[in-house]
Amino acid sequence: MKEKIAALIHAVTWILAISLYMAFNYIPAVGTAMILLAAAALLLRGKDAARNEWIVSCVIAVSLLAAMAVKRYSIRMTLATITALLSLYLMLKDTRAKNLAGNRSMPGKLLGIAGYALSGLICALLLINVIYPNGLIKMTQGANGEYPSSVSMTVENPDGMTVYRDVTYESQYANNTYTVYSLNDSKGVFFYIHGGGLVWGDKEADNQNVYLGSIMDAGYSVVTVDYVLAPQNPFPQSAVQVNEALKYFIGHASDYDLDTSRVIVGGDSAGGMLSGLLAITNTNPEYAARLGVTPAVSGTDVTLKGYISIAGLVDVPRFGDTGNFLIDWIFNTMGRSAFGMADYEYSTDAKELGSVLNNITEDFPPTYASDGNNGTFTDQGKDLIAKLDGLGIPTDCYFPGRDVGTLYHTWELNTATEQGQINIEKTITFMDEHMK
Repeated sequence: MKEKIAALIHAVTWILAISLYMAFNYIPAVGTAMILLAAAALLLRGKDAARNEWIVSCVIAVSLLAAMAVKRYSIRMTLATITALLSLYLMLKDTRAKNLAGNRSMPGKLLGIAGYALSGLICALLLINVIYPNGLIKMTQGANGEYPSSVSMTVENPDGMTVYRDVTYESQYANNTYTVYSLNDSKGVFFYIHGGGLVWGDKEADNQNVYLGSIMDAGYSVVTVDYVLAPQNPFPQSAVQVNEALKYFIGHASDYDLDTSRVIVGGDSAGGMLSGLLAITNTNPEYAARLGVTPAVSGTDVTLKGYISIAGLVDVPRFGDTGNFLIDWIFNTMGRSAFGMADYEYSTDAKELGSVLNNITEDFPPTYASDGNNGTFTDQGKDLIAKLDGLGIPTDCYFPGRDVGTLYHTWELNTATEQGQINIEKTITFMDEHMK
């Protein structure tokens, strides 16, 4: 009986070992559980435990303790690999070949073999993702196809507006189009950048169009921008490009019967990051110089009237730190692909060029920020508002608590819900106030 319980403990330990590849923010909890389980298995077997089982269990414990102590993803995942392999050894040792050849029926043997094969495949896929996150990203991007080699602008005239779709703007990069929704008697322009973790998304996404439709219903014209995506075009290329898009729009706004004296920039998720960096590029000359660009508003009389962050990634080093196990793993994969390195949060591009929080000055425009309460960047949004308040910059925000229900990342784009209605009304009130 003791051996059966110990075998079950080793199986659970192996499952936890696999989870380490996804649990980089939770390694202390998972690691502690694994150490306690390994100790329990050894105590159960006592003198019957083989010497190598003691040695392997001790190495697992040391590896896990080291993983708890270090912060760098690359080192943690190396230790996780060691732990996973040793845990697999212990599990296989419990059901060694002579047991498989014993009294078990053929279906039972096949089921056991299939279970080990599946466990090995899961571990292999997670390990491959650690080494090469671009693979998963490129697979998901493949469904969307390549950047269009060439596009032609079309003009549509729905009631009360003119839509200039797929306008090509001057850029050193591909995917350089935007769409202009020009309203008659427009109250101002919302220059919107889509999200997608810097690796997914486009300017025609259905969910953002619902949100932007509410903005247009309030009397504002909208510009939606496409830009290059990672890993083919790693950051900061996208930050450089959205400045090119704004510069081109300012120079051609009269073509769309729009006034550039009232422009607010904004976006969702990574688009909130890029639009925030766009605001910084055009209010912080030192940052623009580090990015290697000339601010879009340079040489014009344009002053950005505001910035709207919808679940914005405003502090890149916390890309994979939302408090949701699965979402953290997905976001971390996107971050490693977007910045082209495992420990992206320690890179100059992330800390010095990618962080809105780290580059704000007192010249940053008035800001409205919103976010959800599960698997999103709420803490970053609150830190953004706190920093701006400290600088005396006008702000407003909406961060609903759990008492209104679970609100996941970019819930704001659905304006049909009760909370979505509250948020869009607050957003439009902010725009009305600062577009004057």
